Formats: sequence, C-alpha cells, structure tokens
Amino acid sequence: MCGYNTTTPFRFNLKAFKVMNSDDPPLLTVLSDEDPAFARAAIAVVTANVERLRMLLAEHPELVHERARAEHGATLLHYTSANAIDDELQLSPDSIYNVLQNCGPEARPAAEARAIETVQTLLDAGAHVDALATAYGGGNQQTTLNWMVSSAHPAAAGVMTQLVETLCR
Repeated sequence: MCGYNTTTPFRFNLKAFKVMNSDDPPLLTVLSDEDPAFARAAIAVVTANVERLRMLLAEHPELVHERARAEHGATLLHYTSANAIDDELQLSPDSIYNVLQNCGPEARPAAEARAIETVQTLLDAGAHVDALATAYGGGNQQTTLNWMVSSAHPAAAGVMTQLVETLCR
C-alpha cells in the first residue's frame, strides 16, 4: 500500500506533529504558527492527500492564494516542491516523495498519480505558478518551479519530470 492509508482521509505520522484524523488536529512545531486550515492544507499537500486537499479548498477557497506566516511566505504550491522550507515536513515518512522511494512497484503508479494530481489540483484551484517565496530564510525569492528543479526529494522519487511538466502546462 506504499505506506499511505487511502481509506483514512488525513493522517500524518511525524513525531513532532502527532496530527491525527481530526478537524482540529494538534498542530505542533513546524506549522504551529500557521492558520489551522493552511496547516492542514500544507500537510495534505506534503502527503499528497488529494481528497483532503480538495475538501479543504472547497471549504476555504482562499487557501490556494494564502501564504505561510513563516519567513519564507510559501504558498501551498511551493510545498509541493519539498524544498527550502520546513525540513520536518520534507523528511516525514508520510511525505509523498518518501512514500514513492519506499513503495513497491505495484503501488508506485497510484502514488505517482497522487503527487501529480496534488500539483494539478492546486493549479486548477487557481494557484499562481509564478508566485514567489523566500528560500532558506532569506535571499532571492523563487517560484515553485525553481524550488522543484533544485529539490532532491522529487528527483530521488523519480517524479521530477512529470511535476515540472505539470507546472509548465
């Protein structure tokens, strides 16, 4: 099953988060300063929980344009890159890129499809592909595409090309 429970609408097993299936999860550490809806959406993006992301965007359509309160000011689309922000999210065993690296060949097509569908869902909801955010606590502002092509996680998971193509359509 590729480490992801598709029957549970929302689960993220990072020790620091302990976010469980709930409408009001106990958000800790990395996203504790974020708006709760944004934090839940960011976790849905990182874990490629497309169903949960769609539900949150239906309830809060403005989320697609919101930015993290953290210094980087990333949009949800930036979170698809698994780069430049929030290492704990990127390194979580439930991150879609870690799932892809550890799943068997029978589960890989579905996991790849979820990664791509997550990006497409945000774009369909109106995410700005050229929105800028600050990487690594300072420096130049960059787009999701900049972060995506410089991120080790999508490359190691073998989905970089498909994600870049989705961003560039």
